[in-house]
Amino acid sequence: HAVVFVGEISYEELTSKNYYSMGDVFVSSSTWDTQGLSVVEAMASKLSIVAFNFRAMPEVIGRGGILVKHLDQYGFAKAMGKLAGSAKLRAELGKQALLQSKKYQINIHLKRLLKLYSELITDLART
Repeated sequence: HAVVFVGEISYEELTSKNYYSMGDVFVSSSTWDTQGLSVVEAMASKLSIVAFNFRAMPEVIGRGGILVKHLDQYGFAKAMGKLAGSAKLRAELGKQALLQSKKYQINIHLKRLLKLYSELITDLART
């Protein structure tokens, strides 16, 4: 296993070359990410995740990775090592990650949003 630092890349390059699929694990040590878009993108590429159990990460990741106590550097390193050492665990969590990522597909959110707007319009028409 190796860590590869690719430097700064554009979003277009990230998606066109599918950098996510080149990895075995996606590690997010962010303490500021409130929505986890990069995590969802990695999950959609069937990558297992290591992240801090913080803000939206538990909801976003679900059963698709290992959540570590916020700012626990030792626990974080241990979780990375656990995934690096087990192809079976990576595959199991990767399958769960892919399933979890489907909850964030744009068409699902658009349907929910349209339903909400429809309900609001109906409620306003009644008043």
